[in-house]
Amino acid sequence: MANHSPVRAADLLDWARWRLGLHTDRALAYVLAMPQPSLSKIRHGLLPVGPNLLVRLLDATDVRLQDLPALIESTATHWSRACRR
Repeated sequence: MANHSPVRAADLLDWARWRLGLHTDRALAYVLAMPQPSLSKIRHGLLPVGPNLLVRLLDATDVRLQDLPALIESTATHWSRACRR
């Protein structure tokens, strides 16, 4: 089993937006059926990523919980390489 570092809420939300092809947190909030201000508070660390949000994210993105950290990590690596070009 791989050892992954903790995932930041902002990285999780960025990954979900990328995975779903969305451009804004407002669109992500709509897909997740939650208020956009709550999503903003989660992004800025004022609210935790709760189990309800996590289940909604996994359902919307069709990803298994155990695969999530590796997918976010590989996506972040891809973004950082793309930014250096």
